[in-house]
Amino acid sequence: MKVQDKLGKDRFKVRETSHIVVEKQIKDMELAKKLCLACPAGLYSIDAEGNLNFSHLGCLECGTCRLIGLGSQLRSWDYPECDFGVQYRKS
Repeated sequence: MKVQDKLGKDRFKVRETSHIVVEKQIKDMELAKKLCLACPAGLYSIDAEGNLNFSHLGCLECGTCRLIGLGSQLRSWDYPECDFGVQYRKS
């Protein structure tokens, strides 16, 4: 079974507000590109105006972006409140 198939079985219970707050204005383009490449869910992107965009919908809460960008491109990173976020499923 492919990783995409396994991830497709997971459930996400999300709030309207994100548990990750991103600095939209890019301070360091190399760092912003790393965030886009490193996110396993592909939730980061750079738009035509050169802003960093993030969608918390589908976040796997792995913490990769936290390690790369907290304190620079990420203003804050917290786990979602209890009962929210990703719920991993085996089958």
